[in-house]
Amino acid sequence: MVAKSFGSIFYRNALNLGLPVIVCADTDRIRDGDRLTVDPHSGVIINETSGERLAAQPLPDFLLDMIADGGLVPHLEKRFKAKRAAR
Repeated sequence: MVAKSFGSIFYRNALNLGLPVIVCADTDRIRDGDRLTVDPHSGVIINETSGERLAAQPLPDFLLDMIADGGLVPHLEKRFKAKRAAR
């Protein structure tokens, strides 16, 4: 999801569920139907329809790892399992 802002509870809940949420101040430059390429690591959004590049807030690596694992619960399960296996 890309938006100008998100409520803090919604923002964190979305991340906890494994949904990437990207904050971009220039969403008014995106029209319905535009195709976007979003890089949450760098915070770059490319509007493939218009060719325009927009700046967004990048997500930190620890949140990207959590999203890649499918959200908070799977991420914690993975970490705890790895910790137990290391013993």
